[in-house]
Amino acid sequence: MRWILEQPDRACVEQLQREDHLSPLFAVLLANRGVTTPADAHRYLSPSPADLFDPLLLPDVGVAAERLHRAVRQGERVMLFGDYDVDGISAISIYQELCTALGLTPVVRLPQRLSEGYGLSRTVIMEAKTAGISLLITADCGTTAIEEIALARAEGIDVIVTDHHQVPRELPAAVATINPWRADSVYPFRGLCSAGLAWKVASAVALQPWGRMIEPLLEEWTDLAALGTVADVMPLRGENRYLVAAGLRRLSAGRRVGVRALKRVAGIEGKPVGVGAIGFVLAPRLNAAGRLGDARSGVELLTTTDEAEAARLADHHQRENLARRQIEESVLQAALAAVDAQAGRDEAPALVVAGRGWHPGVIGIIAARLVDRHYRPAVVIAIDEATGIGKGSGRTIPGVDLYEALSHCAPQLIQFGGHRMAAGLTIRAEQVDAFRTALAVAVSRQVEATTFEPALTIDAEINLADCTWALIEEINRMAPFGPGNREPVFVTRAALPSEVRRLNGNHLRFVLRHDMVTASAIAFGQGDRLDELVRRSGDPGVPVGSGGERRLIDVVFTLKEDRWQGERRLQLHVKDFAPTAQPVLARLDLGQPLGV
Repeated sequence: MRWILEQPDRACVEQLQREDHLSPLFAVLLANRGVTTPADAHRYLSPSPADLFDPLLLPDVGVAAERLHRAVRQGERVMLFGDYDVDGISAISIYQELCTALGLTPVVRLPQRLSEGYGLSRTVIMEAKTAGISLLITADCGTTAIEEIALARAEGIDVIVTDHHQVPRELPAAVATINPWRADSVYPFRGLCSAGLAWKVASAVALQPWGRMIEPLLEEWTDLAALGTVADVMPLRGENRYLVAAGLRRLSAGRRVGVRALKRVAGIEGKPVGVGAIGFVLAPRLNAAGRLGDARSGVELLTTTDEAEAARLADHHQRENLARRQIEESVLQAALAAVDAQAGRDEAPALVVAGRGWHPGVIGIIAARLVDRHYRPAVVIAIDEATGIGKGSGRTIPGVDLYEALSHCAPQLIQFGGHRMAAGLTIRAEQVDAFRTALAVAVSRQVEATTFEPALTIDAEINLADCTWALIEEINRMAPFGPGNREPVFVTRAALPSEVRRLNGNHLRFVLRHDMVTASAIAFGQGDRLDELVRRSGDPGVPVGSGGERRLIDVVFTLKEDRWQGERRLQLHVKDFAPTAQPVLARLDLGQPLGV
């Protein structure tokens, strides 16, 4: 990978040191994340509701609050309709509890992924009409449902759209379209997911004289907002820092009955929940039912107050997740084979694979796996054998706007939607080859020479002696980490590895020595690089170079707290390493006073 060493503004770093009394290295870490003033540092390190923006700045939020008030006054029937992913069900769960607190009994309707697909449909609108619905609220969909919302209006149904996907030129005829990506939006932060937007709608209600009873519930709903924000890979900056930080505290405490049950079946009962636990443990289980069947059980699990019901639903999601993993592995192997069969795959700017009979519920995961493996935008298409219509899901890499690329492929597609990093599409089987060619051209227009080279951004060069518990404490103050707020990454040069061992075939564990200091290190997923550290024959614990001399390496790593058998120690999680003989980067030069 390319190593890129950050070069923060020296004046900003010195101001943070001087006015906030921060350590030199901590000031560098903050400056590298755009924290340039003491006021920025306070908001970043201590996210608070006081720093949130006025929800009424969002387009149409005030209109939506008033329309909801009318529904309460007149006792109207309300339908909540959302996407079947974690963001959708989290947003619907917020809306359900909001409506219940206001005295409404909403109808929850989520589409069946396999039979109905994504978004509003004429079928849903006519169902709402038959059920006497006069107000329909969407979550994570609706921005592009021009015809469907026009039908709803003609049938006397008002629609409030809550969505964060890209906005077309024409807005739907909804009474309110709440989307931070609207061209006329003046809202200062565009990074809210649909669960975050639902939370902001609830915040707007709490500002009204008739909705003041909602205010104490806002903190309770941060766990739902956090689930949607992390699962939808939204930037952990701005308002999302407060929503996720507060939500993680509630998820860790297991305040919600359904969350406690889900943590139990996932094997993390009683343990703190971080961003990783949402992304790799809770979200896949919440998503599983919607991927394979009916996503309504996810809303039921998140909103139930009955322990027995929560246990039943959590067990159901656990079983669905196990089934999903089996299906995913089968489709992954078929997709990998399809990639291998394509000529010029290594030079292709984008990957497009399609298969008949592939389960559409896992294609988004498969696309992400292909991106991880090949570092190219990837679209995976599941073609229905009966109709010849394919449902596709795409993921991309930094530097390539997938939604923009797909917009240039519209002639080959029936429809598409999404945002910069992820998108979905519908296509006829006979158009797949033409789409592959068109997408390659569209992506090529965006890329630069280094776009397809994975890059490691490094915060600072430090010595092993700098890896202290004090540094760990400073790093922990910067959490939660994720998109838009990456975990601090360091490099140590000219370190000596020893006691190298391969773990479980795919990981490396070794000890690093540098300037009389030693540190435990582990390199996950790099077991195939053992020969770069040790002799090909003889003692596997002695790192050597050509001729038998010991080899010094530069190591890029994150610093972690490791607990083993009750012992607490520091550990380096190695992201990459290279022989020191290669001049791969220059030392960070910010002057002697910084001590870095």
